[in-house]
Amino acid sequence: MSLPYAIEKQVAVVAVRRACALTSSIFNNLVKNETLTKGDKSPVTVGDYSAQAVVNTILGRAFPSDPIVGEEDAAELRQASGTVLKDRIVALANEALTGDLGSDESSDLGLGPGQARTPDELLDAIDRGSDQGGRVGRRWTLDPIDGTKGFLRGGQYAVCLALIVDGEVVLGVIGCPNLPVNNGEPDGSRGCIFVAVKGQGAEQTTVSGDHAVPLSIPTAGPGSLNFLESVEVAHADLTFNNRVSELLSITRAPARMDSQAKYGCLARGDGGAYLRMPTGTGYQEKIWDHASGSLLVQECGGVITDSRGKLLDFGLGRTLGENYGVIAAGKDVHAQVLAAVQQALAEGKIDIFSLVMTTFLFVGTIFGIFYAIKSISAYLKTTKASLEARGCTISSGGVSFKTEKRFDREDYLDATQRGLVRALGATTVGSESHKHGFLAQGSRRPRQREE
Repeated sequence: MSLPYAIEKQVAVVAVRRACALTSSIFNNLVKNETLTKGDKSPVTVGDYSAQAVVNTILGRAFPSDPIVGEEDAAELRQASGTVLKDRIVALANEALTGDLGSDESSDLGLGPGQARTPDELLDAIDRGSDQGGRVGRRWTLDPIDGTKGFLRGGQYAVCLALIVDGEVVLGVIGCPNLPVNNGEPDGSRGCIFVAVKGQGAEQTTVSGDHAVPLSIPTAGPGSLNFLESVEVAHADLTFNNRVSELLSITRAPARMDSQAKYGCLARGDGGAYLRMPTGTGYQEKIWDHASGSLLVQECGGVITDSRGKLLDFGLGRTLGENYGVIAAGKDVHAQVLAAVQQALAEGKIDIFSLVMTTFLFVGTIFGIFYAIKSISAYLKTTKASLEARGCTISSGGVSFKTEKRFDREDYLDATQRGLVRALGATTVGSESHKHGFLAQGSRRPRQREE
């Protein structure tokens, strides 16, 4: 009696292998050796569409009732402006589908010479990836090129396919065309496929399907722990990871690479833990970015949760909407990593609170200064208005007073003389012993000038 999901496993491995060969060919021909025409767009676009067309065509032949959750749809390719891109994708997809059959492949899957598809059939296959996910039923999820930046620079990328039944991942396949078969021989042969089936363990094979090796996450010895991280800072908060490393006294440098190849490396012991924290608020991980890898870790004896210690929930739709961050590690260290992550998160909340309070005080001070200036200005205006009501006008030219009657020349001179007298009456001249009032109390009148 065959094991559960035996047929699904065989079909998924065949589909991923064909997609790996296709994407490798696209890199060699479009990225390295060929100048793209304007309508071809990015090699990643060509690769995504072509690989999804191939995988979905194979799944459609084997399991025609199964929906697929994928990244792409063919709407752009059906427009007149997408004709050049569509023609390129159709040619590449058919080249992959019509290649010679392998030892474990069958023409029943729509593979082999003479199995070319029409453009409409391939576009329909791409559109099968529009399922919205859910808690009930079985569905596949596909990422045809996970790690697009890695793909473009000839680094790590992966073709990832998983089967989800009632919200639980039961089969995962990760194809890594550029990953060394043996991490100890980085210049050796490349190309690995990781396969995990729920309750049946996990294994690694070459892309051609040879040398199947059972996988088990090794125990992390003292000083051997390090993180597997994303290369792109936009994909993970690497500063946060550095703080977690400090809390765990990790001294080994992190291993950085793109895609779910990190899960494969964790499964075979090339790194101690996989840590991915979002770089901003509101971001939700996509299920196709973690479905295959999560099962691979579990079947290798590891633990995978979010930063709150919750299991990843693949039954909510197209995203892991209820999860925040991803932590994967061996059973012996996962709890330690989780505790360090939670401590670092708590520190971040304190820092944010301090920043908010500092900002609040600064803004409050600025508003206080503006309010004081406004109050003083209003007071001055009120005072000026009051003075003007009493006949005193203040302007840039000086101060003027409004009197009840107009002064004639005699009145003006008389007022001026009286003011002068008062001023001189307060003045003393001479030495200390002979000091005397220049004018006593202003009572003396100026001597009349003799004629």
